[in-house]
Amino acid sequence: LEVYPAGVFAALDCHDDRYKGDDEAERRRRAANLDGLRAAGARLDDGLATRLVEDAGGDGLDALAAAVVAARVVREDRLEPPADAWLPVESHSYV
Repeated sequence: LEVYPAGVFAALDCHDDRYKGDDEAERRRRAANLDGLRAAGARLDDGLATRLVEDAGGDGLDALAAAVVAARVVREDRLEPPADAWLPVESHSYV
């Protein structure tokens, strides 16, 4: 299962770019992305949420995006990509 985090954030009407970095605007974008993931079903305690928002690299937030999508794909039994979305030389990215 391959997940493209920026694609997930775009699909959730969140920030798909400029959320990684250590300035305040990027931190606010990470917070908004976390809100979007929570609205999509992510459940986590406040301590972890704070760590994800404060992590300038954004890797934890990307991992949470992947987990949210993976759970949705399995729950909705969508492991097989749509026939019209499959390219033999590429993989299918889930969002």
